Amino acid sequence: MHGRHSLFLDLAEYISEIECSLSRTRAKKRESKKEMAEEQIPPKQLKDYFTPATYDSPTRTRMPTVTGPFELKHSLIQMVRSFYGLESENPFKHVDAFLKICSSVFLNNITDDAFRLHFFLCL
Repeated sequence: MHGRHSLFLDLAEYISEIECSLSRTRAKKRESKKEMAEEQIPPKQLKDYFTPATYDSPTRTRMPTVTGPFELKHSLIQMVRSFYGLESENPFKHVDAFLKICSSVFLNNITDDAFRLHFFLCL
């Protein structure tokens, strides 16, 4: 058996220039890693994905221009039942009732869509 001291290892000479160059290269790598760690943007939280940065209307609905004056009677507004969004309420029935009431009204100089939009905003 051979011990550690009995092995003959042919080692190359120690060259200080190579060691200095290697230590400089390693130091540069460490510095660049530190800079990259400092510059890293923290990961987004879950709420950031669900909160829009700016609100942008997807439908771009604009109020139609109405050429003549018209008036929405109070009794017409009272005909539409209130909708609170409860589980027992059916939104489709509410929309059907709204459209039935709108179809029963005819106004000159105003389109059906314009009337529905103005009427819906009054509710």
